[in-house]
Amino acid sequence: MSVRTSTFIVLALILTILIPSSSAAAQVPRREEWGEKFNSAGAKLTYKEIDRTKMQGRTVITYSLFATGLPKDQHYVLCVLNIGSEPRGVTDAYLNEDGKVVNVLADPARGVKEDPINAKAFGGKGEPIQFALVSDDRNLRAFAEIIPFPVEDTVGPCHLSLIETGPYY
Repeated sequence: MSVRTSTFIVLALILTILIPSSSAAAQVPRREEWGEKFNSAGAKLTYKEIDRTKMQGRTVITYSLFATGLPKDQHYVLCVLNIGSEPRGVTDAYLNEDGKVVNVLADPARGVKEDPINAKAFGGKGEPIQFALVSDDRNLRAFAEIIPFPVEDTVGPCHLSLIETGPYY
């Protein structure tokens, strides 16, 4: 798999992606600044499951990320926060016309194809993986939390969801 494919596998506690540049590292929000409450006004980062596959006996889920309420003519850094890890900037990101998060925008005149960022995730039950899209000046940002394998139950009017908040449960 080449770096150009921008396909990333987010492991339970290990993130093996690209080493961010020092400028990307400056854009990564501190752990205390994560979550939807830190979204820019009107901004939202969402995800859509696009595939499930088995890899070495584990189910790997692939997601596409989409942003609304953010300008499409900006450069962003895609950041990831896993339980037990520090937030990391993982790659440059842009928004296509549909708001899809991509690594490279299409430029048909120059023969450049769009390069979508597909987040591949697996982990424990109830384990969240958090994503952030942050502009160069850190003023524009949107956050999303994905729980690939939720722990939920509903009985009558009651609904219970469990989310892992620390490593190793």
